[in-house]
Amino acid sequence: MEEGRLAAGLELAAGSFPWALVILVSAAVLLTYQAARLIRTQYQRPLQEASAVIQRISQGDFSQRLPNHWPGGVGELAAEFNRMAERLETFTQLSNKLAAGASFEEIFDYIYDSFHQFLPYDRIGVSLIDPERKTIRAERARSRMPVKLYNGYTLPLNKTSLPKVIEAGKPRIISDLDQYLREHPDSASTRLIVEEGMRSSITLPLKVEDRVLGALFFSSRYPNAYDWQHVVFLELAAGSIAPALEKGLLIGDLVLTAIIGFSKLAAYRDVETGEHLKRMRRYATTLAKALSNRPPYNETIDEDFIRDIYYFSPLHDIGKIGIPDRILLKPGKLTPEEFEIMKSHTLIGAQALREAEAEASRLHHSLFKRAIDIAAYHHERYDGTGYPSGLKGDEIPLCARIVSLADVFDALTSPRPYKPAYSFNDAVKMIVAERGTRFDPDIVDAFLTALDEFKVIYETFSESPESQETLRLG
Repeated sequence: MEEGRLAAGLELAAGSFPWALVILVSAAVLLTYQAARLIRTQYQRPLQEASAVIQRISQGDFSQRLPNHWPGGVGELAAEFNRMAERLETFTQLSNKLAAGASFEEIFDYIYDSFHQFLPYDRIGVSLIDPERKTIRAERARSRMPVKLYNGYTLPLNKTSLPKVIEAGKPRIISDLDQYLREHPDSASTRLIVEEGMRSSITLPLKVEDRVLGALFFSSRYPNAYDWQHVVFLELAAGSIAPALEKGLLIGDLVLTAIIGFSKLAAYRDVETGEHLKRMRRYATTLAKALSNRPPYNETIDEDFIRDIYYFSPLHDIGKIGIPDRILLKPGKLTPEEFEIMKSHTLIGAQALREAEAEASRLHHSLFKRAIDIAAYHHERYDGTGYPSGLKGDEIPLCARIVSLADVFDALTSPRPYKPAYSFNDAVKMIVAERGTRFDPDIVDAFLTALDEFKVIYETFSESPESQETLRLG
């Protein structure tokens, strides 16, 4: 009986074995297929897509990126590749701007706008070294906070830690600016940065071959914002940033040389004009700064505007180069006919600057826009009774309204062949008397807040007997 059961069991097992083998083989094939499919999905297809992207990048399309949906380690490699591609695209665009002759300001603004993806910052500043004077000067800054370390701030180079940074030739991290200031209480620049709200910084020395340009500063509102990865990035970026800024500076220097040359044209014709330009530039710049502290002008008057006032206000009378000597140098009062000819200096100056602007536009620059507005409209009146166009109120460009008051104030306080100089106080009263008629009321109000600064300029540079007496008594 038992033997029969055993035989039957063996027969059943022998009969079912082929089916078990089929199931095992099928499972193995299915697993092999799934494994191959997984390998193809995770590795072969990504490699094919990556190859296509790399080929397009090699052909100059630096906007290409790998898909970000790949799983596992392949996805991590893709993310790192994309970060490298973003850096390459940024550096390429920087090089393109360099080749196109972008200005210093355009290059600086591009860095501020595009580097956020590579390192954290709330403020960027660039300072330039003057090797002859051995000083360093804050040239430009952009920040999410109000800037206190303003353009033009200058220090002896040996009063800073930058020589050590430049000698090391590598980015320097200050993880805690508060602590750094406690350890270096005489660092005026650090104090200003801390007052702006910055708590850590990384400094990139700027060199082109053996020439030291200065330094680029990235600052954050948070301590410990920077680490070795940011150092590596800036070391890679330095080769693109420094030459681009150097070329931009060269273009800016050429523009400044042209401006100085333009303003001297009028000064050579009239000695009084030469001295007037020096004083009026200071008055106009002081007035622009005072106005920038008052709403709504604090939203529109920035460092660029103030810089343009400083550079371009001396060009307000450039058109006088086209006025005949018999009128320009006449010692007495002009006749109505002569005055009409004199008034044309606004049109002559604006046209000369428009032609210069047209040439600059061919090089993709806009250099003289505010200079044109100043030359053309500084004799307009707020009530619309001025010349040459009879503009009224806000129709008159703000830069021209500022220069108008500065120009008249200096004319009032300076002696002329046809009039004596008015005293400082009398000139102030005369300016206030024309608030809302000749002058913009807001600009007159800003003028009154800046009287102390105007007084210093008046006493230091004015030709009036009153100011000269003050200097002698001092």
